[in-house]
Order: sequence, then C-alpha cells, then structure tokens
Amino acid sequence: MEPLEPATVLAMLATWGEHLRELVPLSSWTRPVRLATDCSGTGSPEMALMTIQPGGFDPDLVFACDILPCSRTFLRENVQPTVLFKDLNGRKFEHDSIVGETVDGKTIRITRRDSDLDLYVVGFPCTPFSTRGTRKGFADVATKTFWQVTKTITVIRPRIAILENVMGIVRGNSLKTVLHTLTSIRGYFWDIP
Repeated sequence: MEPLEPATVLAMLATWGEHLRELVPLSSWTRPVRLATDCSGTGSPEMALMTIQPGGFDPDLVFACDILPCSRTFLRENVQPTVLFKDLNGRKFEHDSIVGETVDGKTIRITRRDSDLDLYVVGFPCTPFSTRGTRKGFADVATKTFWQVTKTITVIRPRIAILENVMGIVRGNSLKTVLHTLTSIRGYFWDIP
C-alpha cells in the first residue's frame, strides 16, 4: 500500500469529522464512543473520532475488518482496534453474537452486550453498483457483503449505523432492495442524504 499524501489524509478526516458532528452532540459525550467498522479501508471514521475526541475521550475501537492485507496492516498500525477481523464474509451469526476469524487466525466471538456499540460504519464494496464496476447490482457475488452487514446490524444492534456507498446504488434499481432490507431491521430509522 502506498502512503497517502498528508493533504489526502486531512481531507478524509475533515469530511468524516463533519459527518460525525452532524450525527450526535459530540461535545456533551460523557464516555468514550464505542465504534466498529467493516470494510474499514484506511480507518477514516476511527481517525476522525481520534481527532475529534468526543467529550475529551479517545474512542473505544471495538473491532475493524477489511479483506485487503494492506488495509489491515494500516489499521493495525494506525488505529489499533481491539479486534481486527480478516473477512466479513466469513463471519458467523448467532442469536446475540458475531463470530469471526482475526488476522492472527483466532476465532473471536463478540456479543451484543459486550460490544455495546454506539457507532457502526461500513464502506461495503461499490463495484456491483458503480458506473466503473460490473453494474450487476444484487446479481453480483460481491453484494454478499451487504447481506453480512445487515446481519451484523441485526445481531449487534449499534445505536447508529452508517452504510456508505456510491451514487449508483441510489440511481439504480438496487435502492429498492437496500431500503426494503434496511427497513425490515426493527428499531432503526434510515435516511439517505
């Protein structure tokens, strides 16, 4: 993985910082924000929270996951999540927990109660929906990640979940599937900015 230019990192952090400030009154936070990410990439949400320090606390990075070894190395070295999963698509689900393999080859179980997530952020693969990708929508095997994400939300029950993706998902027929699936998860209100 090539190092990011400092200006690129600052722009990513500024953008994520603004998103996070819109979600919650972060200045009045009274404990560390508990965060988990899947398809974590370079850890922009984690780094933004580390910079903002809601309520004056560093975030508690419960878990992160990315399939790319270079992203996992970056995450381990720069954001240091408590658990670093290897592959979201290999995750198993039980009534109140997720079970997955870490980058160290261990099998870890995270329960809803133990995770107590405030924020869950996912940047699932855009290639099935992108104009530069396959444009197959939910016929593309890469969308398995979306289904794993919805299962994770259903089982772990974070207070806030953010699913980021490309405009192609909004413009295409796939939006109906996404909205139908998300609205079937009880207890959540979904918004498309």
